[in-house]
Amino acid sequence: MRKGVIAAIAAVALVIVILIGGTFALTNTDWGRGQVKKRLLAMLESNSHGIIRIGRVSGNLLKGATLHDLVITDSAGAPFVKADQASFRYSLRSFTGKRLEFDDVRLVRPIIVLDRQPGGRWNWDRIFPRDTITPKGPRKQSWGTWIRFTDVTLVDGDITAKSPWEPASQAGIPKADVIREAMGPEGRLLIVQVPGGYQKISKFHRVNAKLPLLRLEDPAFKTRRADVAMASMIAEPFKPPTAEVKSLVGGFDFTGDSLWWQNVSVSLPGSRLKGSGRYNINNNNMTLRLRADPVAAADIRWVYPRLPERGSGKLDFAMDWVGDTSIYVGRNADVRIADAHLVGDIGMTVTDEFSIHDTNLRFTGVDTRLIQQLFPTVKPPRSGVLSGRAKLAGNRKKLAVDGDVTFNDRKAGLNRVIAVGEVGFEKGNFSAENLRLTMRPIQVDLARAFDPTLPIGGTVTGTATLNGSLTTRMIARADITHVDRGAVSRMTGTAAIRKGPRGTMASSWFDVDARLHPLSLVTAGRFFPSAGLRGAARGPLHLTGTMKDMFVRTNLTFSDGGKLGLTGKLDLASRDKGYDVDLDAKLFNANAIVSKAPKTSVTATASAEGRGFDPATM
Repeated sequence: MRKGVIAAIAAVALVIVILIGGTFALTNTDWGRGQVKKRLLAMLESNSHGIIRIGRVSGNLLKGATLHDLVITDSAGAPFVKADQASFRYSLRSFTGKRLEFDDVRLVRPIIVLDRQPGGRWNWDRIFPRDTITPKGPRKQSWGTWIRFTDVTLVDGDITAKSPWEPASQAGIPKADVIREAMGPEGRLLIVQVPGGYQKISKFHRVNAKLPLLRLEDPAFKTRRADVAMASMIAEPFKPPTAEVKSLVGGFDFTGDSLWWQNVSVSLPGSRLKGSGRYNINNNNMTLRLRADPVAAADIRWVYPRLPERGSGKLDFAMDWVGDTSIYVGRNADVRIADAHLVGDIGMTVTDEFSIHDTNLRFTGVDTRLIQQLFPTVKPPRSGVLSGRAKLAGNRKKLAVDGDVTFNDRKAGLNRVIAVGEVGFEKGNFSAENLRLTMRPIQVDLARAFDPTLPIGGTVTGTATLNGSLTTRMIARADITHVDRGAVSRMTGTAAIRKGPRGTMASSWFDVDARLHPLSLVTAGRFFPSAGLRGAARGPLHLTGTMKDMFVRTNLTFSDGGKLGLTGKLDLASRDKGYDVDLDAKLFNANAIVSKAPKTSVTATASAEGRGFDPATM
């Protein structure tokens, strides 16, 4: 019996030695690893619709493995994953439950391509098909229904995402034009044409990251998740410019078409950002809610490339991209952009046009060239630098204004206006609605943006309320003082003007009901210099019509004490001035107002009809 027991123990020991030796041979020798590689490839390819290649396998296969020169493609050879080295640890117990759980995962120089063709599925869905949820509920556990990685490290990775793109429909714009614009130099997305349609492409280079958790499949969760402890990369989600991400920390949930995150911290070269957001891969819709302190303009040019590189500050930032509409809102801002300094709140909506909302700013150094750089559809009528304060809401057709603005025009000089009301600037036309202005002063030269032939200059001070449009009728109720080359005029009352067919003052229509305190006739004479007017006049004045056909009614007192009441029609536009008027003169001296006229002292009632002052035409 003793010999039998010894023989049995010896046999068991031999079996154990053989098993240990076999295990060691399979797990710790090149021959054994080669056998494992063959079986691993066979298992992977039997559960996939792709092509998988492994250069060699190293490591203790009881605890983990290192795969060298790993390549995974779809059945047509299109790339999915390529890595110089992929190492990981595992527990053999997890495989008994058909769970793919890997720890201490390390990918060295991985190149990952996530590809979804128009009308198709993502390439990982095609290569590793699975259906964790069926009409009868969660299916039984099988390979591919549980994939989890912990303690993941990516070293110098490169990730490319290709997803379908469809042009958004725009009323009245052919689809071909929308595609051409989106693929043109002004389009933000990188779009390429592929069989069956179009794709947009995002790229992420030099990716280095540590992920405590990467959950790709779990029947207990509807979403996938990535917890990022550290990441850095060169991000190119759209066309250049790119974003240099120095550090990224936070949690991300994602599905096949969406990605969202909360309380994610991001460090860029000159910026520190923290916030939440969501991105829809299918339609490019995106929302962002960020606190930026500080933020550098150069770091966010990937969002809006028209931003200049020079600038920094802090703000709470919100962005919504919905279809072809982009909404940007900044709160609690203290920002410098180029030479401009802005403090307060600002909101913009950009579509084919642009609108301003939720804007209450104090600003200095805002150049009109910067405004045009940021908003190309805006064409400022003058060039200069703005400073002051402003509350704004609306678009260029109708903009509600409450502001005190100083405008240093590059040609005309300094202007200051306090404005409350509504204004519009569209296709070279100026409009206003209950626009109350205080001018301290305004350079008349600014009006040459609307009428280059305007013969007067100087400055205007005072108050005015404007209603209407220059293309229809602009009405002003005003108390203004005009100074031009030493000539001073003050006028109170109302005036209406409508630009003529040639867009010049000479062809415009007027309706003036005013009182002069006084009016410089030198200034008035600049509209018809051949008349040679001089001096000044006080009293009521009513004018209606154009410069060629002007009805006038007035009773004026001149600087030498003479008086003249005038009622009738004037032609001030023709070479030889015309008149058909009734006059009531008291000690009137014609030479006091017309340099070419003789000195007179006339008290009379009279009528005059003719042209010029030649007796042959009078």
